Amino acid sequence: MQKKILIAGQADHDNFGDSLIFSMYLKLIRQTAPEACTKILNPSQIFIDRLNNDNEPVSSVMLDQEGSIDDDADYIILVPGGFLGCPDITDPAWQIKWIKNSYIKKALKAISEISKPTLVHGVEIGPFLRPLVAKTIRIFLKGSFINKVYSRNHGGANYAKKHLHINPTVLPDFVSSVTQFYPEDSLEVNTNELGIHATGKIFSNNILARNFLSDIETCISKANIKSVMIFSDQLIPSTHKSSISKLCARLTEKGVKCTIKDYEGILPTLKNIQSCSTIITSKLHVGVCGLSYSKKVVSISSHPKLSRFYSDSGLSSFNTNYFFSNRKSKIDLMSRILKMNNSQYFNSYKNNSLEVYSIYRSSLVDFLE
Repeated sequence: MQKKILIAGQADHDNFGDSLIFSMYLKLIRQTAPEACTKILNPSQIFIDRLNNDNEPVSSVMLDQEGSIDDDADYIILVPGGFLGCPDITDPAWQIKWIKNSYIKKALKAISEISKPTLVHGVEIGPFLRPLVAKTIRIFLKGSFINKVYSRNHGGANYAKKHLHINPTVLPDFVSSVTQFYPEDSLEVNTNELGIHATGKIFSNNILARNFLSDIETCISKANIKSVMIFSDQLIPSTHKSSISKLCARLTEKGVKCTIKDYEGILPTLKNIQSCSTIITSKLHVGVCGLSYSKKVVSISSHPKLSRFYSDSGLSSFNTNYFFSNRKSKIDLMSRILKMNNSQYFNSYKNNSLEVYSIYRSSLVDFLE
């Protein structure tokens, strides 16, 4: 009998990490249960477009359609993602929005109502959950329909034990298995000495971003970098284009080859990552992909999930907080990593792509049996 699997997560926005996770997870299900019929719960059109662009056909179940989603699911899986945790310390209002009109809250309610066997497969949990959000998540994760809860890091598991009174099993971040789904392209490897991930924390028009960008330029000069790629995991906002163009012009004047790559899809973004020896990023999954392709990563961010990931991965000294570190410490971190060779950088790295893939596949098999 054909298994009907409904997968849910943050499938409502234009985000590289979440669309990559869904694309990888759909592949994982096909490799694990090729006979299964898999649908995504309530994806937005822009999210569907991202997956289609990656040659992933999408079957969906929408929450606003007539009837119950009950007929579309024998099994339900909350795929890996950050949707049960704090997205950024700079967004104190996110929990108000989560309670009032949350895409995820609606999905959890719909899943609870049909009460089918549900796997929570490697999610972020907490921190900083306010009482109403914490209560909603706790009630869901303690539901009788929940088969097993997996956290994607020890920080989330410890938070869940202390504040939600549940005891998740810890898995590595699922994206660490990216090379099992998108093998390295030997033609793309290390054609650029440095990749700069075009995020707002680097290219926005504010004093913090301008200072950070100036510090990156200082490090490029000190390390005598000769080739730089500026790349994005979403279409570059018009507000960032001027700053990016001016940086490229300044670098070119100094004899540095500078290339700008706008977002063209999941696979082109992964190839951009593969083409860089070192990557500077303020986001999680560009960094995780870089590490999986054996690229040195400088992580400077304000997201709690990044400090959790780098701690679990044995690389906590290569991640620092965007707001709570001064300019000198940022320059010192970037300069130190740029001077390192790969064996020095990865000496304490704990994740292995094949092992991570095997763990997720094995736990998925256990659930579907």
